[in-house]
Order: sequence, then structure tokens, then C-alpha cells
Amino acid sequence: PNSFPLDATATLETSIEKIMNESANVLGMIKGYDQSLNSEYLVIGAHFDHLGMGGQGSLTPDTVAVHHGADDNASGSAGLLEAAENLAAQRESLRRSVLFIGFSGEEMGLLGSNYFVNHPTIPLSGIKTMINMDMIGRIKEGKLVVEGVGTSPGFEEMVTKLNADSTFDLSLKEGGYGPSDHSSFYGKDIPTLFFFTNLHEDYHKPTDTWDKINYEGETGVVRFVLKIARELDNAAEAPEFTRVTSSAPQGDARPMRVRLGVIPDYAEDVAGLKINGTQPDSPAEKGGLMGGDIIVKFGDKTIANIYDFTYVLQEHKPGDVVSVDVLRGEKTVTLTVTLGSR
Repeated sequence: PNSFPLDATATLETSIEKIMNESANVLGMIKGYDQSLNSEYLVIGAHFDHLGMGGQGSLTPDTVAVHHGADDNASGSAGLLEAAENLAAQRESLRRSVLFIGFSGEEMGLLGSNYFVNHPTIPLSGIKTMINMDMIGRIKEGKLVVEGVGTSPGFEEMVTKLNADSTFDLSLKEGGYGPSDHSSFYGKDIPTLFFFTNLHEDYHKPTDTWDKINYEGETGVVRFVLKIARELDNAAEAPEFTRVTSSAPQGDARPMRVRLGVIPDYAEDVAGLKINGTQPDSPAEKGGLMGGDIIVKFGDKTIANIYDFTYVLQEHKPGDVVSVDVLRGEKTVTLTVTLGSR
């Protein structure tokens, strides 16, 4: 408010030094007792990195603060340690081998898991299933997302059977691709199962703190993972891999320039994109979108799923004014949003 013209010219010269650092995955193994089966491995994994003080990847990009990552992914890391302790105590009864991996560099693009599958410490052909836990600490109303049930013919039936007591309200997804480390294994034709308790308003923010973790709920998720691990260990045959043709979006991969600021709800299978809420002060919030809305049309394009939404966004630029049709209860509401920039 007190700025004024300054008749001056400044010249700045700088250099950029690219600093390379090493990180590491952390592995532990339990060798199965059955000599005819212990060359077959179940991998159970979770990433242990997060965003540090913020910066790239943070949803509060102008804030320099500790990004605690209690759910993303201290929850999965804790689950990994608990699973390892539990199965280690039962090692005499494990027929197949189990490899536990704590991945580094997930937030920078699945770096740790990508490195592992391209530089495996065991024969990659011996890995028969990969189970991934990423953000398993904020379960609400028993809703648990399990992705990858289409990557082996018996997975959906197995997961459903082991939830016969209806402990969880399961949302089952077929695809093996997703924004976490199981994607690296699926890309190598390995069946995968991904456990996830959905996005929330603290995702990639300093507010993802320990006090918001549902500890009882996470305990239940880890117990469920262990039931599946024992089922796979006791199976007569290792899972057969199947590729899910619809699990990854097709077409070009143009960089995302625009921001709407919605929090997708991955637990609901609906026609359209259901959202859990909006980011504060985002174009979505300013435009009137609300948690529970289902985006069914964006501009002149019909939205059937999250992939439609992603690719439609890529066709726009910051500052575009777009009409958005949402289902709100039984009504269709048309809203107007002005897209922001990333």
C-alpha cells in the first residue's frame, strides 16, 4: 500500500548448483520354512518419507513449516512395523517368505519403489504379491479403500470373504496403478493390493498431525492386512497376474497447470467425481462446491470418473471461467468457478 515508482535498474547474476543426495529403502525378510515354497515372496510395503518443511508437493506452498505426515505416511510405516513384528512371532508357521520394505522417495515420484523393482534384492519373478499401505490412519465410518482387486483373479473374492464380519465398508477398485508404491510393482506384472483410508483436508499440509489418527481404526486395517497375508501364505498356488485395461488413463500426459482445489472421495463408486470437500480459499470453495458434491459436468464435457476430470482440467489454463454441474443430493446445481494456477 505504500509502494511508489523507483527510477532505478538492478542487475542480478546467480548460479544454480544441482545437489545430488542418496537415500535408502529399508528391507527386512522372514524366510519361509517350506523349502518348496520359500522362493515365493509376499512383499508388504509402505513409504516413510514426507515433505519436510513443505515446498514442492505441499498444499500450503507459501508456508514454511514442518509437514508432519502423521497419516501420510507415518500411519503406513507404523502398520508395516506392526505387521513385521506380528509375522516374525509366527515365523515357524510361514510357508512362503515375506519381504518388508520401507520405501524412500515416494513423494518425489515413487523413487524408492521404482529403484527396487529395477534393482531387486531377490529375483523379481519370485514376488507373487505386493501389499501397500499408504494413508491408513484416518478411517471414517469403517470405509476402507482396497485397490488392485482386479490384478489377480481371486483377489476380490478373497478380500470380500475375509471381511465376512463386515468390519469394513469396503470400496474395491480393480486397477493396479495409483499414486503410491504399488504402481511400481504392478508395472512389472506383479499382483498388488493397496490399502487406503481416503483423502482428507489435512493431506500434504502441516496439519496432518498425530492427534487426528484413528488408532483403533488403523489397528483394524493392519489386522485385515495380516489376515490377507496369512491367506496368501496358506494358498495352494501363488496368485496369477492379470492386467486391468482400464486401470490407467490413456492418452498424452500434459503437465497440470491449473488448480480447482477439490478433495476427491476415492471410497465412492459413482458416475462422476464425488468430493470430500474443498481446499480453503481455493477456486472450488470460492465457486461454491461442497463436500458430498458429485461433479458430473465440467464446461461442456461430461465427467464419468476422476480420469475424465484430470484430462478436462489439462485442457484449461489459469483464469478460465468454467461452469461446473454437480449433483447435490437429488438436485443438479450449476456453479461457476475461476480456475487458479498451481
